[in-house]
Amino acid sequence: QAKNSVQGIVTPGVTRYDQVPVARWMVPYLQWAREDGWDGSLVSGWRDPVYSEGLCKRMCGRPSCPGTCAGRSSNHSGSAPPRGALDVSDYVDFGHRMARCPLSPKLVNHLPRDLVHYSASGN
Repeated sequence: QAKNSVQGIVTPGVTRYDQVPVARWMVPYLQWAREDGWDGSLVSGWRDPVYSEGLCKRMCGRPSCPGTCAGRSSNHSGSAPPRGALDVSDYVDFGHRMARCPLSPKLVNHLPRDLVHYSASGN
């Protein structure tokens, strides 16, 4: 299977890229970055809200951990713009490419402790 193939719907508004569930509206950003020379991959994209809450419970023992884990309100649980999030490898190069990507909204990172994360809000 090709590294950048898109396949199957997981839930409405969600598909797969690099075999990882992701908000469908975010796939063009990944494709643009690849076509522009980015050699990274999608590590994490869409997450079920219950799964996102479970991550927080494992991290801090609560449904959300302020400044660390958003739980059910995580952008990773969104599938319609502007909600949605990507965690990528080679995130420095991805960030440089997103800064000049012609697509809108811009995908950015405003999380100093989660450098692999990109979303429209940056959180």
